[in-house]
This record gives sequence, C-alpha cells and structure tokens, in this order.
Amino acid sequence: MNIRELATNKPHLADAAALYERIEDFLKKADALKYMPAEADASYDKQTAEKIITLFSETLCIPMENISPLREAVVVGTVDFRRLPLNEVPAFASPWHEDELYAMLYIIGRPFLRWKAEASGYEKTTWDNGRCSVCGSNPSFAVMKKEDKKTLVCSFCGSTGTWRRIGCPSCMEIDGSKIDIIEAENEEGIRLELCNTCNSYIKAADEELVSASTADVADLMSLPLDIIAQQKGFSRNSPNPLGLRNIA
Repeated sequence: MNIRELATNKPHLADAAALYERIEDFLKKADALKYMPAEADASYDKQTAEKIITLFSETLCIPMENISPLREAVVVGTVDFRRLPLNEVPAFASPWHEDELYAMLYIIGRPFLRWKAEASGYEKTTWDNGRCSVCGSNPSFAVMKKEDKKTLVCSFCGSTGTWRRIGCPSCMEIDGSKIDIIEAENEEGIRLELCNTCNSYIKAADEELVSASTADVADLMSLPLDIIAQQKGFSRNSPNPLGLRNIA
C-alpha cells in the first residue's frame, strides 16, 4: 500500500496521508542535493541549510516569513541535529509550542541524519542496548521477522537493527509478563507492545505488511494504535513520520 492508497482505503487518515506525501516529496528533493556531512558536523553548512529551508517552505507550503526564526537558527548553526534523536530540542526564541518546533526540526533534520548514517558506513547490526547504533534514538517501530527476532527501525536516520522478539527496547525489560500485546481488529498485521515497567510502547508490524509498503506508511496507517496506547497512559519515545510523538 502506498500513501495514496492509504488515503483512499482509510479516509480517516486522509489528512495525515496528504501531509506525509508532501514530507516524502521534501525528502526526495533534499536527497537530490547529495550533501555529505563530515563526521563531526552537527548541522548543515550554511549553503545547504538555505537550500533545505527553501525546500521545506516550498514543499510543505509554509511561507518563508512564517518560519523566519527557524530559518535563522538552522542557517547559523544553532540547531545541533545530532541531539534531536535524544529528544533534546534546541533553545532559541520561537513562537511555537515545543511539540510543533520539534516536528518541524525533525522533518528538516531527517535528510541530515540519513546522510550521517550513509557517511558512517552503517551496516545492519544487533542493537544490544535497544537504541539506534548510528544516531542513538530510542525507536518506536519494529518489523516482526519470521525468525525469533524483530528489526527495530530508526525514524530519524532510517537505520535498522535486530533485537529480541519479546521485550522493551526502551528500558530493556525482557520479562514477557510485563509486556502487554494489543492487536486491534481493524489494524491487521500491526500490534502494540506496551511496557508496564517504563510505560512506553512500540508498534510492531508483520514483515509482509512493511514489504508491501514502507515502514513509514505502516507507521501512519496504524495511527489509531498510537491513540489507544497513549489514552492508556503509555508514551511513544520517537516521532512518527509526521514528526509527532503525542498523538492522542
């Protein structure tokens, strides 16, 4: 299922699908810049930052004058994109709520972090501590493999790593009795895994479902599961493809 089919088959997600389609277009255009940051770089160089901000404004239909504080922070290098996967939002004067600023920075920083992953020569590994081995994020989405493992997916840099079938990658809880599994009737192929130790959750999708779409689309098509988990008091550690952690 692609993003347009998602909007057709699940009308209640049409607005989310339309926004993601613009984000996906932004990411494709940003990738075409072929920027390659140095290992120590924390942000884009000034020239690339200007191009990224312009693409963000044009592709997401946000007038440049409405994001001038954000543009200035990104262009002058105030934003350390390496800290975003650790859920650290840079401090600078802005008119937005922290969640709004975080979502915009997530979208703008995603090309940078994907390029960092590429530059690192990343190879798929086992994430022994449950975190992305490239950028350090605490993932909230996984793909269930036929073997006795699951693959954790980083929503920031796109890296993946294998981890144990049952357990919480956030707090490393491995007692299956403390992990509640919820499968919703209308969300075939995706389940919630709720950790009662740290009150966080991940969503885990069948490999076949993700192979027929992408991890991003599978994450979006299961937005109702985020609402179920968060209404029960569980939190999402990393954002969805729209840059949102708080859904409910």
